[in-house]
Amino acid sequence: MKAFGNSVIVLLSIFAIISCDEAGNEQKGIKFLDGSAENVGVQVGEPHTTVFKAEGEWKAELVESPDASDWLEISPVSGPAGEENRIVLTATKPNLSDKTRGAHVKVSLLDNSMPGDRFDVMQDITHVFIETIKTNPSGSMELKVGETKTINTTYTPDYANTELQMTWYKHGGEDLYDVTPSKNGHSATVKGLKAGGPATLAVWATADPKGSASPMAEIKITVINN
Repeated sequence: MKAFGNSVIVLLSIFAIISCDEAGNEQKGIKFLDGSAENVGVQVGEPHTTVFKAEGEWKAELVESPDASDWLEISPVSGPAGEENRIVLTATKPNLSDKTRGAHVKVSLLDNSMPGDRFDVMQDITHVFIETIKTNPSGSMELKVGETKTINTTYTPDYANTELQMTWYKHGGEDLYDVTPSKNGHSATVKGLKAGGPATLAVWATADPKGSASPMAEIKITVINN
């Protein structure tokens, strides 16, 4: 009889644990599935999908993340009740800072009848590798003694343009012209000093300390008399 009583107590305890777990899920109204809300990381071109069960119509939003809307996109942001709903998290910008950044995503019922649940999304530092760089004008340039012209650059990927470390370098003809890079280095002004040339001006870029230098772009400069 005592053994039977102990068995009943054990069964009741198990039932209570299961009931509490189910009640907890019902109170939230949202249950994330398959570990898809754990260790979430995104990068440009590498979106993440989170799967969840929703007890009713739901909404997804960024919370306590004032700057995250600048680089993180959630789609869709609402939907119907269902056993297997999905939201896709997309990084819209690379992380060109010197540290990892994060955001909090909350999924809850549209009518706010239950608190919903939340998870963290992280974006590591994006190490950008410049693929190409070109000068405009390209190939060659002619300028007169005392004349000033500007050389611009374009490169891929183009989203790296705010953080590039640009290097301008003369190959010979150092006394033919002056070169003055702009503040961000994306362009340079050249001024003819004396007739001669052609002389080569080269430029290359590095996106960050861990990124590799781009291929080199060159332009031939000839200085003529007035």
